[in-house]
Formats: sequence, structure tokens, C-alpha cells
Amino acid sequence: MELKEAWRNAADRFSAAMEGAKSVLNEAFKGTRGRLQKFLLFLLWDGYRTAVSAQTLVQQGLTDPRIPADSVELLTPQILERAILSSYCRKYASAEVVDRFLKTSARQWERSWQPLITTEDRDLPVKQLPDYKQMAEDIGGNLYEIYGKLSYLIHPRAAQPYSLVEEESGLSPEIFSRRRIQKILPVAASLLIILTQNFSDSQSEGSSSSNSSP
Repeated sequence: MELKEAWRNAADRFSAAMEGAKSVLNEAFKGTRGRLQKFLLFLLWDGYRTAVSAQTLVQQGLTDPRIPADSVELLTPQILERAILSSYCRKYASAEVVDRFLKTSARQWERSWQPLITTEDRDLPVKQLPDYKQMAEDIGGNLYEIYGKLSYLIHPRAAQPYSLVEEESGLSPEIFSRRRIQKILPVAASLLIILTQNFSDSQSEGSSSSNSSP
């Protein structure tokens, strides 16, 4: 497949995933019930916003060689982590996962940065969440596979400098960037679809429960 066609297919798939997420979000903010559903909504919203950032970088990078492909690649693990957490929530279907997330986030922040102003989340009477690799393994399927493929981005010590790889490729900066981005965009698209589907499924289940209530 020629580069232009492969690029167009990757970009179209990413755009379609973004449009799907945007359509669901436009309706979702009109009214969402349940703590777990709201958490899934915010994960989708965050994933969509990250995708918008990636799309902006892709578009600007087409004409500005100062913007490297790895600026887009490095955003994809953020969407991945939200997709993993969203799928973990769907698997265990309990609002307790939200408390576990809040506790984990508070503990990580305190350990890495500074004492917390409030310790309410830190002291929630729940276990912390496993790390993302463990959650992905628990969920199984393609999320664990994607986590493995993106590990070179999540653990950058294993990565070579972008500029060195770019020069050693013998390609122009534009062609080199396009080849890398056409690989990462379908991955980001699949993750955004997972986030959208997880939230949509939770909405459908919530509607069914409401309709069946006396």
C-alpha cells in the first residue's frame, strides 16, 4: 500500500473514531445518571480531548518539521490508560472502582509531589487499584497486547532519540513522520472506540434498568 493511501486510511479511521466519540458526548452531557456512568463519561471526555490534541499536532506537523511524530505517539498511552481503566470498570461494574481510583491517585500524588491539602481521598477504606499493566492483563484481549506494543513509549529509557532515528532512516522528516504516525493513529482510534463503547454500553444498561423498574 502506498504511503499516501496508508496515511489517508489511518487519518480517516482516527477521524471517524473521534466523530463517534463526539456524537456520544454531545448527548451524554445532557443527562447521565450513576456515579460509575459519570466516571466512564469523564474517561471518555478525557480520551476525546487527548485525541483532539493529537489531531492538532498531526495537522500542524504536516507543514512544520519541528513537530515530531513522537509528540503524537506520546499522547496515545494516555488514551490507552483511560481505555484500560474504563474496561476495568466495565468488568467489575462497581462504583467502588471510582473510590479505588481516587485513593490511588491521591496516594500517587502525595508520594510524587507534596502533602495533600485534604486527605479524604487518600484515606478511603478501599484498596488501591493495580497498575495499568496488571489491569490490562486482568482484562485481557487487545488492551494487554496494545500495552505491550506501547511499552517503549511508557518506558522511554528503552527508546532512542527521535532525531537520531529520523536521521538514520535516510528519509525526509515529513516522510519519516508520516510513516510513524500512520502506525499510531489506528491504535489511538481503536482505544477511543473502546472508551466510547464502554460508556454507551453503561448507558444502555442504565436505561434498561430504569425501564424495568416498577
